Amino acid sequence: MKKAVILGASSGIGRSLAELLGAEGYTLLLCARSQKDLDCNARNISLMSGSVVIPFVVDINVKRERDELFAYLDTDFKPDCIFITTGEISDDDNGFQDELVIKSLLDTNLNSLIFFLSSLLRKPSHNRNHKVFILSSVATSRARRNNVVYATSKTAFDFYCQGLQHLFGQDNIQILIFRLGYIDTMMSYGKHLLFPASPPEKAAWAIVNHMESKARIIYYPAFWRLIVNIVKIIPWSIYKKVNF
Repeated sequence: MKKAVILGASSGIGRSLAELLGAEGYTLLLCARSQKDLDCNARNISLMSGSVVIPFVVDINVKRERDELFAYLDTDFKPDCIFITTGEISDDDNGFQDELVIKSLLDTNLNSLIFFLSSLLRKPSHNRNHKVFILSSVATSRARRNNVVYATSKTAFDFYCQGLQHLFGQDNIQILIFRLGYIDTMMSYGKHLLFPASPPEKAAWAIVNHMESKARIIYYPAFWRLIVNIVKIIPWSIYKKVNF
């Protein structure tokens, strides 16, 4: 029976992924900060699917808690696949927020995730036939005024994961990056969006449907690949006047 770890499993795509994988018979380790949400999700998924679902409360921004998770993975739960769905966004993200807000964005979207993956994948007992699925963002396509720190952190982590793809290109570790467009979660709630947000359930289904893909980067919804390519070639004289 396959085992999966989901970071950020208390809501949004993480919760939807847990429901789908549970229905497919995976043993699940659900990780998030909220004990109440995790316990509720674990009970519901276990009742619906009959799968073993383990809630694990962890704030991966905290080294001590990351170490506790690593210890558990070392001794009690050796995963076949890992889904990193965590993310944090801030209103009025023009790059001039309070220092604590900026630090939180960088820690949640970049620093703690690098610490997590670097610690996990450098251990010989862990780096056999791993599949790691990264939920990135189309915000990595080009810098813009409305999500400066968020996009910076997501772009840096996306680039880091591309480096890991190259590092493990000849090994049995698959790292697949999903660059997601607008998803209907709390992160997009109340935002002015150019296109309708996709339900997290559909995004989760697309991710599960591509788990065996040999691609390195997948855009969801697929039309975002075209949009990203267009955005990249807009001349600066025009782009600087656009507010989106």
